[in-house]
Amino acid sequence: METCENCGRAIGKLETPHVYREHIVCSDCKARLDPQGAMSQSPISVPPRSQPSFDNHVWRNLRWLGLGMFAVGALVNGYLGLAGLILWLIAGVVSISKK
Repeated sequence: METCENCGRAIGKLETPHVYREHIVCSDCKARLDPQGAMSQSPISVPPRSQPSFDNHVWRNLRWLGLGMFAVGALVNGYLGLAGLILWLIAGVVSISKK
């Protein structure tokens, strides 16, 4: 979220920040500081903040969990090892397809 460098007010997500003499200001301050050209200059475009993708991270962890289940299951119980191998394969296919 941007902050007006003149009044210190937070500029909301739906509001448009403006530039006045290389400073980011809100619409109210832009109108007060530059009454003639308040709307003549186009507003700056602020790129949206990218949200971190947890999908690949989750699938990578599931692959490690499946590999661990396979290793433990191979020593202790065959069904646990088979379930771990299936989880490892499915998580690997999904993580590759998400890239």
